[in-house]
Amino acid sequence: MPANIRFHPLSLLAALFVAAVARPAFGRHLPDEVMVRFQPGTPAEEQARIITGAGGKEKDSVPRLRLKLVKIPPGQGVAATIERLKRNPNVQSAEPNMRLYPKGLPDDPYLDKQWSLEQIGAILAWGMTVTGAEGSSAVTIAVVDAGILSSHPDLAGKLVAGYNAIDDSNNAEPDAGEDHGTFVGSIAAANTDNGKGIAGTAQLAKLMPVKIGMDEFSIIKGALTAVERGARVVNMSLGSCSQECATCPVECEPPSEAGAEAALTAYGDGAVLVAAAGNESTTMTSYPAGYPYVLGVSATGPSGTLADYSNRGPQVDVAAPGGGGSYDCHNSVDVIGATDPTHACPAWLFQDLRTMAGTSMSAPHVAGLAAVLFGQNPSRTNDEVIGLIRSTAYQPEGATGWNDSYGYGRIDMNGALTAVAPAPFAGLSVSVAVSPAVPAVGATLTVTSTVHNTGSGDAAEVVPELKVTAGESLVNSVASPAPAMVTTGGTAVFVWTFSATGAGTVGLTTVARGTDRRTGAVVKASANLGFQIVAAGALRASLSLDPAAPTTGRAFRAVLSVTNTGSAPVKLVIPAIQANRGGGMLIRQGAPSDGPADLGPATTRSFTWTFQPSGSGPVSLTATTEGRRPDNGAVVLAAVTVDFTVLPVSDQVMARVAPGHALAAPNVLDLSDPAGRVVIVMRGTGTAATANLAIYDAMGGLVRKGGVPIDYTGWGVAYVTAGDNLAPGVYWALVTGAGIDERKPFKVVARRKP
Repeated sequence: MPANIRFHPLSLLAALFVAAVARPAFGRHLPDEVMVRFQPGTPAEEQARIITGAGGKEKDSVPRLRLKLVKIPPGQGVAATIERLKRNPNVQSAEPNMRLYPKGLPDDPYLDKQWSLEQIGAILAWGMTVTGAEGSSAVTIAVVDAGILSSHPDLAGKLVAGYNAIDDSNNAEPDAGEDHGTFVGSIAAANTDNGKGIAGTAQLAKLMPVKIGMDEFSIIKGALTAVERGARVVNMSLGSCSQECATCPVECEPPSEAGAEAALTAYGDGAVLVAAAGNESTTMTSYPAGYPYVLGVSATGPSGTLADYSNRGPQVDVAAPGGGGSYDCHNSVDVIGATDPTHACPAWLFQDLRTMAGTSMSAPHVAGLAAVLFGQNPSRTNDEVIGLIRSTAYQPEGATGWNDSYGYGRIDMNGALTAVAPAPFAGLSVSVAVSPAVPAVGATLTVTSTVHNTGSGDAAEVVPELKVTAGESLVNSVASPAPAMVTTGGTAVFVWTFSATGAGTVGLTTVARGTDRRTGAVVKASANLGFQIVAAGALRASLSLDPAAPTTGRAFRAVLSVTNTGSAPVKLVIPAIQANRGGGMLIRQGAPSDGPADLGPATTRSFTWTFQPSGSGPVSLTATTEGRRPDNGAVVLAAVTVDFTVLPVSDQVMARVAPGHALAAPNVLDLSDPAGRVVIVMRGTGTAATANLAIYDAMGGLVRKGGVPIDYTGWGVAYVTAGDNLAPGVYWALVTGAGIDERKPFKVVARRKP
């Protein structure tokens, strides 16, 4: 794990970011529209000429009033356009298109400067009085930052008990002159409709200030404590990337196992985690935004498109307003928020407000939306909230699905509040297995989770989880495997390695949690597994089949060989066998050939079961033995598993030559198929023997020969595979001996895969 690294608040430095950006869309009037009334009798052609001459274009009209709505270019200015139009004697009036505030909007005096709330659809949701748009005081947003100023007039009564991860106290007041956490918290959930300051994204939500030391350990400790204390949303406007000067290289610290595990733990407790993507204008990944289960947020400016400073890359889930990067007091392109008196802009001194820009400002808009969605429906899960945020996001540049600039798009509060949970195109199924099936203390065991994307439309980015639900003290594990992209119809395999430290029962639950890359919806599946870890003993087991490739309708034997490798005898060795897969097609014929037996040191005993397959397909058998040492009474066990396939008779081409026959099916070997083979099944006189197999090419040249065992039932099997190094062409398999005299043709091809 890397050292405990420093993290950085993600608001911009004035010296690095100065830009001129178009006036924001939300204000007292629309910034690019003018209403023009013409004098009675003014010809339509003259009206068009006047509008064009003023640099405008007709957008709409009310003929009865001789009223035109004129669209003007960005940056031209409403006031200048009106002045120009008024000079024409054919213009009766020219006025700005004033924005009217629908019923339901709060009365905060600086709401008109919060263009960011209009950009994310909050103004629309409030104005249309969408149910639940104000959020709920029962939902708490934890602001993991530098602390929040509890005395700020726009935060009075909004704070629940805070936490200081530096000294383990409840004092989360910021240090003197530090206002980053206060600003971030006010964007998420400032007091609203109180006649003061600004409006919060989540009007009614509570804020939990969590003061940290801007290092990784402090963040982990603070975030997990906040979730344990009831926070449903955690905002982290900070990251692991930094740039010391405008010309300095960007440096990003790598992720840590502890950070990833903390994110998984908080997510597993039901929280929504939100983090800023960073302000270095790079595609390098910043953490914690880059961890699975964390919503990484890029920044948009007042035009609604990606801000120049915003990071891009795989950590971006959604975008939200962060400001244009002017950083001057009273500017109209950055985000307005709460500060302390030492930072307040002069004209806003008594309100303690100022403007800032950065992805630090973007993240709390998303955190506020998550809190609103929890408040609208308290029964929602974090998966459902994240799915709604992603699936209703708007792509500003007309893209679909995910991209590295906006993720799934710019958030839309009104859309999320009025939508239903998205139906994912991807779907997952998962299975889990452990090897060996019955491990002994001290052994290394492997847990394999196989995840299949069963959906019909898109890929899923799958993050694997494995939880020990029983016997946690009996195993020690290594780190979790990395996430993987699983395309539709595809499969991914995730592997964990454990060491068995004690004997007893172990329970495992594996969870595959994926993100549908088209809709952003969260899809998941899980599977459970229980197994025994046994005390280290002196028994070793092996399991063989006779014949090695059983065929439908023909009996085969499963032979368990048990060896006592210890120096003491083992009494009453009891054999058992069970089918883990395909057991429904196996009919067991009687008990094992030998019952319980005693094994002396360095001795071996075999136990035999006979099965009759009623169908074909894959089968997995596990045989176990259990005995007891007479010297100390210790129970010793051994187990072994064998996987095989019962071959179907229907696929075989029969050719009888009395008293036996040879069969070959399928009779084509495709060298381009790694699993391709020709199966040669032989039926002899009904007694154990050895048949002779020879393979000739079309010119009669011998290319392979050897013996094939015929089992006690008179059956034998051989294979021709790519490993025989046969060139494409026609070949003959000749089987003689054991009452067989038969030859059968087959082909070797090298087809091009579709």
